[in-house]
Amino acid sequence: MKKAILLSLVGSMFFGAQVFAEGSYGTSTQSRGATSSSYQGDTDITRAIRQQISRDSSLSAKAKNVSVVTRDGKVTLKGVVENSTEKTKLDSLARGASGSKTVDNQIVISE
Repeated sequence: MKKAILLSLVGSMFFGAQVFAEGSYGTSTQSRGATSSSYQGDTDITRAIRQQISRDSSLSAKAKNVSVVTRDGKVTLKGVVENSTEKTKLDSLARGASGSKTVDNQIVISE
């Protein structure tokens, strides 16, 4: 009986250590639903939007410094721009990027 309990205890410790070591404890990127390929896709989406922004001579320096973050195809825009035209333009660039699923436009117009 003692031997069975000891084996069970050792087995539980081994399994727990293995789960933790493999990152299945909730800390790995994959357990949050993101894979390296989706991460790469997000990077490509962000890069494409940033390139479009930097090439657009009609945008102010403020607009060119807006934060662009992509996660699982969802693009979030944050920052301050000069006017509504710039806010709309940035939104349009983000929506037009290949792979962009949705856009959360949190841009504020300066007063």
